[in-house]
Amino acid sequence: MANKYQAAGTACFLLSFLVGRTIFVYGSIQFPWIFLEIVAGSVALVLCVLGAIYIFLATQIISKYETLSSALFCFVVVYGSLFVGRKTLKKLLNSCSDPRRTQEKCLQGIIKVSKNTEYGMKMGLKNITSLRDFQSKHPLTSYSDYEQYITRICKGEKDILTAVKIDRLGLSSGTTGTIKCIPMNMDRYFTNIFVLSAIMFEAFPDVQPMRKMIRLHKNAKLGRSEGGILMAAAMIIEPSKARFLVSFPSPPDAFLIENKDVALYVHLLFALRERDLWLIMALFSSMLVDGSKYLERHWPRLVEDLAHGTLNPDLDLSSGMRDNLTKALGSGDPERAEEVRRELEKGQQGIIRRLWPHMRAIASIDSSGIKDSILQTIGEGLMMYTPVYPCTEMVLAVNINPHKEGVEEFLLSLQEGIFEFIPENEIGNATPKTLLIDEVEKGKNYEIIITTHTGLYRYRVGDVLQITGFYRNCPMVRFMYRIGMILNLFGEKVDQYTVGESLKDALSEWSDVGSLSQYCVAESGLLSPLLKQSEDRDSSSHYVLFLEMAATDNKTTSREIDLLKLAQKIDENIYSRHGAYRAFKDNKAIAPPIVYLLKPGSFDKLKDHILANSSATEIQFKMPKKLRTKEMAEVMVDNILR
Repeated sequence: MANKYQAAGTACFLLSFLVGRTIFVYGSIQFPWIFLEIVAGSVALVLCVLGAIYIFLATQIISKYETLSSALFCFVVVYGSLFVGRKTLKKLLNSCSDPRRTQEKCLQGIIKVSKNTEYGMKMGLKNITSLRDFQSKHPLTSYSDYEQYITRICKGEKDILTAVKIDRLGLSSGTTGTIKCIPMNMDRYFTNIFVLSAIMFEAFPDVQPMRKMIRLHKNAKLGRSEGGILMAAAMIIEPSKARFLVSFPSPPDAFLIENKDVALYVHLLFALRERDLWLIMALFSSMLVDGSKYLERHWPRLVEDLAHGTLNPDLDLSSGMRDNLTKALGSGDPERAEEVRRELEKGQQGIIRRLWPHMRAIASIDSSGIKDSILQTIGEGLMMYTPVYPCTEMVLAVNINPHKEGVEEFLLSLQEGIFEFIPENEIGNATPKTLLIDEVEKGKNYEIIITTHTGLYRYRVGDVLQITGFYRNCPMVRFMYRIGMILNLFGEKVDQYTVGESLKDALSEWSDVGSLSQYCVAESGLLSPLLKQSEDRDSSSHYVLFLEMAATDNKTTSREIDLLKLAQKIDENIYSRHGAYRAFKDNKAIAPPIVYLLKPGSFDKLKDHILANSSATEIQFKMPKKLRTKEMAEVMVDNILR
């Protein structure tokens, strides 16, 4: 493999020398020869640069499926994005020494750009001179404050909320209800993606940037607004951008597939060809689990296609896409196919590391809380980290320490917007006070407020964060819970972090029956009409928890869990953690929770139901921890393990 690039580099240097020597021997200062000499000199310089690149590539671990031209393109994209990412990351880290000053400058930049927009003139942005001024003159806002403006942006009107170019209307996931349409600028978005690459290669300095990674991705339909603006979730890939995804073994067409099963098949097929992959990526950890389940069911056909360079004829693909993918597959690799077969016949335990011996890590957002389950099964022997704290409105924060054990924490993206913080005890107030970035305290929880470059001002995202510490002087944060996911029977407002930790501690007594795969919870009022009177054991208001347990290799099963005892322990744990819950329990207003075990695959059915009855896309789907509708509750009740 290295010989190919060495030969190309040597040839480029030789041609460069010959062109240069020709200029030296036959050169003239007379027109038009001087013009030809300049052109020839430029050609010699380009050949020299190409030679240096190819000699460098000869020292790298590069996929055997790369051609000279594709490897060159890959080099330009990878190292170009890495240069931008490192430069932006350095700027971010330096700004952390004085975050308040950075935020003041960021605010003035936003005002300078958008003060003459319709919204800017209405709100008097030009008269705002500081963050304190901003706090006193501009109210806190929510999505409803922007809907009329965003409707006009959708129609193609400009300079409404911001003078920044809006080239995408990002559709939120709708985790807590309504799907929102958020103005986005994709240049800023991609710059933050480059930052994540810079952090990744700093965390793994021995990994060569040209080495490939797996990315499990399922695309979605791209819509257009009335004014022609692209409407899609932030991670949806445009056809014109797919060719730049060179760090993955899958060809560009694979990233445009909208059917999940077909997308998984194609990504897995191209990934299985490569033995030297070093990292596996999926936007959410649930996609990684879906991929492993799909591989477990369909590996015989994948191995057959890998051996012969064929593409399953049953896959629903357009003729053009099928032709492109088949061409990219080449002639097949029987030797690698046999190696893959041997490993898959052994089962799924530690399968990622066994299929790809040089695999180092999993990068995925674990919104479902299944990280431990993944690392105990398919990801055995690997580390797993969440690279970014994203939301549709902006890239909120980045993980600058992927190797940190325990609770993951994120550094706020200081230059991406303005951050304010509502203390947790004031979240429900009509006019809560907000703190600036240098006024928060370690260990305390706050609702995050953001102001973005793309037209959201003092906007309530709905996330509650905890300040875990400081990098230099900038807060490090961790996600705690969504306000829309709070349990609230009588005003106790129990958050999902408290519920999740209470459940996790309670289940520790039954660790031998398997790990928790997924859970969700509902308030009893939603469930009572759906349950038999004998099952709805208490007429007092209470919480109802639905658990799906991961299977184990031993003979014990989840049926051996004493559900009444488990419910009692959950109740005790919430009681000890949450003061308002404790008060209502003492007054006998809230009864102990009821716990149900679910059949395997129940949360897959809930996911299918939500996707079928909303405009949310699979790529951005986050499993809700709180059931919001009767229909969602029915799915859970129908799958109770009886």
